[in-house]
Amino acid sequence: MEYKVISSDIDCYDKPNLFTGKIIDSKSNGDIINLDKTNLISGNYTWGIYQDSNYPELSVYIPIKDNNSNDIYLIPIVENEINLIGGLEPVSITVEPGIYEIIVSSLHIRSGPSLSAPIVGKYVKGQQINLVNYFNIADGMIWGKFYTSGRFERYIAVRNTNGKVYAKRI
Repeated sequence: MEYKVISSDIDCYDKPNLFTGKIIDSKSNGDIINLDKTNLISGNYTWGIYQDSNYPELSVYIPIKDNNSNDIYLIPIVENEINLIGGLEPVSITVEPGIYEIIVSSLHIRSGPSLSAPIVGKYVKGQQINLVNYFNIADGMIWGKFYTSGRFERYIAVRNTNGKVYAKRI
C-alpha cells in the first residue's frame, strides 16, 4: 500500500530499531513509499517495511507512528470515490494537516480520537475546520485533531479505514 511522508525528514533502517538499526535511507516530506507490511511493533514504534532497489538484499524499515506520543510520520494514500459536483470521480485522498470541509450531513466532534470518546458537538455539511499535524487511527477511523478557541483538544473522524470520507482537505 502507498504511504505519504508527512514529517520533515525521516530515517529508514536495516532493522526496526532507532538505536541499534543502521540508517540506510532517508525520506522527505511528501515522498511516496510503497510499503509491503505496516503492522510491525518494535521499540514503541509501528514500522513499515519496503524494498529499496539500492539494497535488494535487505528489507528497509521506516517508522510510521510513535506509539507513545501518537506522532504519525506516514499516512496511507487510498483510492476512493467521492461525489464531486454531481458525479463520481476517483481521487487520491491523503490525510494531512490543513483546512478540511465537512462533506457529510453531520459529523460528531469528540473529546478523544475514539468512537467511545464523549461527543462534545457536531459539524454540519459545508463547515470548515483547521486540523493540526496529528492523525490517529482507532476504531476503524482516521482521526484529525483541532483546538477550540478555549484551547481544548477536539477530534473528528476524517475518514474510515475503508476509504469513506467525512471531511476533505480544501
